[in-house]
Amino acid sequence: MKRRTNILGFAGAVALAFFALLSTTSCADRREVGDLSNAGGASLETREYYEQALEIAKNLASRSPDDAQALSNLSASYNGLGDLAYAEGSCQEAREYYEQALEINKKRVSRSPDVAQALSVLSASCNNLGLLAKAEGSSQEAREYYEQALEIDRKRVSRSPNDSQALNDLGVSYNNLGVLLEAEDSYQEAREYYEQALEINKKRVSRTPDDLEALRNLSAPYNGLGNLAEAEGSYQEAREYYEQALEIVKNLASRSPDDLETLRDLSALYNELGVLAKAEGSYQEAREYYEQALEIREQLVSRTPDDAQALSDLSGSYFNLALLAEAEGSSQEAREYYEQALEIREQLVSRTPDDLETLRNLSASNINLDLLAYAEGSYQEAREYFEQALEIREQLVSRSPDDPEALRELSVSYNNLGSIAYEEGSYQEAREYFEQALEIREQLVSRSPDDLEALSDLSFSYQRLGALAEAEGDQAKVKEYQKKLEELETRGI
Repeated sequence: MKRRTNILGFAGAVALAFFALLSTTSCADRREVGDLSNAGGASLETREYYEQALEIAKNLASRSPDDAQALSNLSASYNGLGDLAYAEGSCQEAREYYEQALEINKKRVSRSPDVAQALSVLSASCNNLGLLAKAEGSSQEAREYYEQALEIDRKRVSRSPNDSQALNDLGVSYNNLGVLLEAEDSYQEAREYYEQALEINKKRVSRTPDDLEALRNLSAPYNGLGNLAEAEGSYQEAREYYEQALEIVKNLASRSPDDLETLRDLSALYNELGVLAKAEGSYQEAREYYEQALEIREQLVSRTPDDAQALSDLSGSYFNLALLAEAEGSSQEAREYYEQALEIREQLVSRTPDDLETLRNLSASNINLDLLAYAEGSYQEAREYFEQALEIREQLVSRSPDDPEALRELSVSYNNLGSIAYEEGSYQEAREYFEQALEIREQLVSRSPDDLEALSDLSFSYQRLGALAEAEGDQAKVKEYQKKLEELETRGI
């Protein structure tokens, strides 16, 4: 050890300080409980620290290419920069850093296949790339990385069943696969992974009840199981899972009141319970939960004003309160909340113009404001919002031409603009928009002939075109569309 200190010298001492920071901010340790972003928000100063650490690590690794600690430090540097790049919305840059870390960690394991720490960081690298692939919409790639991590973690636990870190990582891998499969609507498979994660994390908490990381990990599968129950319409079951997660996260927040990740998790659970209460028609309860989430999210943004995730969450709170106000008939209040959400989402798109989820959220804000304006008879204002939404949705389809949800949303935009033109008496323009919507909807039904939503959308297109034909006095077209509607009715639509 003394000899190594002489080799590393002052640079090694400085590096170790950096690597101590890097080892505590690994993306894999934050997984889907939080997200890939740096817990305090990415900053120029943080990037400079990571880049200095990387230069030192490269220098040390070049001098001692077979030194396990030097390789570990180099891997940690790449992972830290990958986390920052992701937090800044630079997915390609993040991928490059994560892949460099992965190659180093594979090399370490090939040399020392039985070293627990080397296996742990290899699992973390696979999970990092899985999270990135999922965020980019590459579900198959994400699954492959997650399954590689799972295989590694299972081996580690089989060798050392009482190893707390191995159990932690295994729980993370199960939970990540649950999140991925939930997003793909594979609810049964997702449930199995969440339940495995839950079992492991309960075991960890029973052994170390004061371990904050173990408690946080326990809350994650409860939340996931709540999501599944809610999606399946089992609201009481969903509430029970969410409340169990909430109890855990409140406990964490009481112990670490300044921890940003815990506060974010707490706001997310209040939000979920608000969504659930609204779905059950308990508007007052929903408002209370939404306002609790909003209060926390405003606090988070005040502390980390450049954190994209904090801003996105805040815009989500404004959007949910707008939906609630609209459901209660408070149009003016709804408008104010929608506009606050829109302002934030425009800011986020300007920062990360290639992020598909951010674009979808901006499109949703435009659509809801234009529907509000349309309902109030403000057709010119509605047209402006509809056209903004259309531009975004055409962009989304150009990037993901086979995405059925993107295609459906584009058809809705065409239909909405057709409705505006119809109300204004511009029948030729209305027909063009309605026929564009129809073309997409017929395509979606041809792909998924038993999809009730697609069939319902197609039925609505026939209705709109039939109403337009009647307004123009074209009885032949009216009969044609009526016949098509009757054919759909035979299929239960």
